[in-house]
Amino acid sequence: MMTRMMKIKKTAPVRTMKNETHISICMADKTVPVGTMQVHESALVPNHWPYLIEGMPKISGSSLRYANEVVVKCKELPINFLNRWCMESGSSLRGRTDAFMHLTGVRVKVPCLISEYSRLIYFPIYGLKHSSNIWICYQSVFTYKDCNGFTLLRFIDGSTRIIAVSYRSIKLQMKRCESFLDQVKLNNVVPVVHNLLHEADYE
Repeated sequence: MMTRMMKIKKTAPVRTMKNETHISICMADKTVPVGTMQVHESALVPNHWPYLIEGMPKISGSSLRYANEVVVKCKELPINFLNRWCMESGSSLRGRTDAFMHLTGVRVKVPCLISEYSRLIYFPIYGLKHSSNIWICYQSVFTYKDCNGFTLLRFIDGSTRIIAVSYRSIKLQMKRCESFLDQVKLNNVVPVVHNLLHEADYE
C-alpha cells in the first residue's frame, strides 16, 4: 500500500503501518512533510479542487468529486473541463500534455499539470479521448492499494473509491506525476536557457 503523509499544522505524530511508502513535499515558501511535489500553500486546502473527475458520456458531462464526498455535475466531458481550467491558468490541455511528454517521454495516459502556481496535477486512467475517463488528482491521493485486481484509493479527507484499474497502473501514474514535478522543480532551480541555446543555432 502506498501512502502520503500530510501535516500542515503541528499535530500528534502519525503512526504508519509496515510496508507503507511515504512521499515528502517541499513548498516554495515553507516546507510541509507531504511529498516531493511543489505545492503552493493555498492548494493544500482540500475543498478548493476536485479529487476526481469522471466522464459521464450519457449526458455528455462530468462528475466532479470534492472533499467529504461532495459531488458536482458538470455539462462538459473531462477533457473539455480540464482544457478550460488550463486555459484560465494560462495554457491549454494540449500544451500541458505536450510539456509532460517532452519532459518524461510518456506517450499514453498523459497527466496534466493545471498550472505552475497551484502545481495541481491530474492523471487519467484511460486514454485521453475515452468518454468515460476518470482523472485523479495526484495531490489528493493519500493511500492506494490492490483490491481484488482493482485499486482502492483513500483520499486526504479519508473518503475512499474503488477504481476499476490495476494497482500497478495507478502506481505507474503516481510515479510519473512525481517524476514530472521533480523535473519541473529542477528546471526552475537550475536555469535551462543555456542548454536551449546550445541546442539551437545562434551567433
